[in-house]
Amino acid sequence: GRQDLRNLGITHLVSISGLHIGGVAGLTALFCLFLIKKINYYFNYLATRSPKIVSVILGLFAATIYAYLAGFSIPTQRSLMMIVILALSLILKKYLSILIKL
Repeated sequence: GRQDLRNLGITHLVSISGLHIGGVAGLTALFCLFLIKKINYYFNYLATRSPKIVSVILGLFAATIYAYLAGFSIPTQRSLMMIVILALSLILKKYLSILIKL
């Protein structure tokens, strides 16, 4: 397990940071937004009224799965909580002040 990774000197390849979790959430949301808009363009019957909200929720879901796979360490939980706060602010269309985000 972890000792083998230390012996090989590749523990940095599996380390998880807030940047990674935020990247997973952001890229998933952007990809989903792109797909939803393409689907809406070609197939009108699948149209959703709020593709941004759906993509933010899917990005949040992907970040939660990634954090679960990473083991939910304390820094991972903290990063995920910040992503949840940002996602809620985007969903509710209220922008939190920089003090609340810190």
